[in-house]
Parts: sequence; C-alpha cells; structure tokens
Amino acid sequence: MAVWTLTRKEWLLLLRERGVVFWLLVLPMVFILVFGAVFSHLSGTGITVPYVNLDGTKAAQAFLDAVKKTGGLTLSQEPASALADQKARVAAGRQSLLLVVPQGFGRALAHGTAKVALYRAAGSDQSTGPVLAAVEQAANTYRMQAVAKTLAAHGLPMPAVAKVLAGPVRVEDVEVNAQTYDALAQIVPGYTVMFAFYTIISIVRRFHLDKDLGMTARLMTTRLRPWQYLAGAWLPYGMAVCVQCAVLLAFGRLLYGVHLGDVLAIAVLVAAVALCVTSMGLAVAVWVKSENQGNAWTQLFALGGAMVGGLWFPIDMMPHTIQIIGHLTPQYWAQQGMQTVMLRAGHVAAIWQNVAVLAAFSAAAFALAAWRFPRFLRGAVSG
Repeated sequence: MAVWTLTRKEWLLLLRERGVVFWLLVLPMVFILVFGAVFSHLSGTGITVPYVNLDGTKAAQAFLDAVKKTGGLTLSQEPASALADQKARVAAGRQSLLLVVPQGFGRALAHGTAKVALYRAAGSDQSTGPVLAAVEQAANTYRMQAVAKTLAAHGLPMPAVAKVLAGPVRVEDVEVNAQTYDALAQIVPGYTVMFAFYTIISIVRRFHLDKDLGMTARLMTTRLRPWQYLAGAWLPYGMAVCVQCAVLLAFGRLLYGVHLGDVLAIAVLVAAVALCVTSMGLAVAVWVKSENQGNAWTQLFALGGAMVGGLWFPIDMMPHTIQIIGHLTPQYWAQQGMQTVMLRAGHVAAIWQNVAVLAAFSAAAFALAAWRFPRFLRGAVSG
C-alpha cells in the first residue's frame, strides 16, 4: 500500500513536471519526422527526379518510363524554357540533379546510339546514386535489346540469342528478411530507444528535488523501507517509458507505415527497455552529487550509447572496434531486438537473449542503486 501511494504521488508529479511532454514525446517525434523524411528520400523510392524532355517523341517518353519503372522513382517534368535555370541550380548546389533528354533522341536511337545527360551536383553521390543506377540500368536494357536485334538479323535463333544475353554469371538476389529493409526501420526504433534514456533526467531531478526540500530526510522518520521508496519511485517512470515507446512506435507506424511485427514481442522489449532505463536512472540519481552532474551522465549514456549502440546508423556500418563496444551497451540489445521483430518477423522466442541482457543491465543498475541508497539517505539527513 505504501508503494502504491508513493507511486501515485510520483506519477502525478511527473505529469505536472514542466517540459516532460516536450522532451519525452514532442522532441523525439520531431526527430522521427525530420530524419524519416530525409532518409526515406535517400532510400530510393522517395526520390523525385526533375527532367527536361527536349525531344518530345514517343521514344523519349518510353525511355523516361523505363527509368521510372527501373528505379521506382518519381519524375517531375520541367519546361524546356527552364533548362538553363535548372542547370544553374545544380551547378550552385541548390538542386541535386537534373535529367535531360536532348533533342533528336528518338532519331538517334532509331539510327544507332542516343545520349541522355544526368547533371549531378558535386558531393551528392549518396542521394543521386540510385538515380544514376536507374538511368544506367534503363540504358543497358536498350543496349541488350539492340544486341538481340543484331544477332537475330544475322540469323541466330532466338533461344541462342537469349542464351548469349543471359551471360555466364547470373546473380540470384535472396533476401532473408521477412520485411524489406529501409531507413525507417532504423530511425523509428532507434530514436524511440534513444529518447527513452532521457527519462533518467526526470528521475535525477525528482530525487534531488526531494532531497533539497527535505522530503527524503523525512523518510528516515517513517515506517517506509528504503526498497519501498525505490520501488515507488521506479514504477511511475517505468510506466512513463512504456507509454513513451508505445506512442513513438505508433507515430512511426501511422506516419510512415513502419512494420512493427509481433505486437506482443514489441511489448516485451518495451517493458525490458523501461526496466533498464529506470533502473539506470535510480542508480545515477543516488550516485551523483547534484542534478547537473546527473544531467551530464545522462547525456553520456543517452548520446554515447546511441552512437556506438547502432541507434543512429546500422551497427555493421561502423568500425569493428566500435561494434565490439556497442555490444556492451543496452541500446544495442534493444535496437537489435526491435529489428528482429520488425524486419525478420521474430516473435518472443527470437528476442529472449535481448530481453535477458536488458534484464541483466537492470539488475546490475538496481543493485548499485540499492547499495548506494543508504548513503544517499544519510547525505539527505546531514544536509
């Protein structure tokens, strides 16, 4: 009963805390919105390609349709009168690319070889690379068709033509994930986990505010046991992290259609993250000497863990040493568990190791908090 009373009190104080909604919900939503828009654009299907068609023939339009179909791109036609302005924008870096089908394209294609121009701003390889690949693939399709016609004109039967064009090596694209990977499957769970760790700031603030106001000192004169105080302080913040993660994941689902997978498995992971974050928050709160010191440690855990734990970038893109360090962070295990469910159709049985590691972090942090708490109480009384 004492634990529930304390939990209710802490929950009401948390809801009244100035800025808690902004830091735990609004700001991460902004991050997901902005970075989701940026990286979904870089992933391919979200790329809009401005183009100028100076030829206007059916052959030119057929080529543009082939580019669009090959790359899954969105083509945006610009008038011929805007060609100079469009090229100037690319040269100045205000626009990343421009596709130009020159006049005479159809006639040149009918007589042999035609050319198109793809203007790309310097330093834009990451965003324009998929477009270049789509244009080259469409051009290669035309080349293969021309080769097939030439071979057939020389009397080679069609089965033999097909065999020649097939080439000696065939690449079989085998995707082992149940869901197609995209940048959003990195961003949405990544920022959800990262901002969950900022709950530590609220925990530190509450502990040290109670200490400064003498609330903690008065605990020594009541029948409330230390573990009950810790439990009562932990529960509302654990509930807050669960709500925060649920809202952010639902936001990613509604805004970008991110596939969440097994909801039960996600719920288990969220509960494990909440337990880990709040246990670490208790440990930080009773070990640091001031709120500012606690904020510094929170930034280290939240940002440092996000960087090396694979919340911002896929872990396999990082140097080997960083990957090893990342395995030592709870953020890594939370993110990998999320992606096991969201990308590889994993269920609860597939994430037991992730949950176990997060539980181990939680147990270690709570043990540190329980060990340090008596000294924290004595400091409150003497202060």
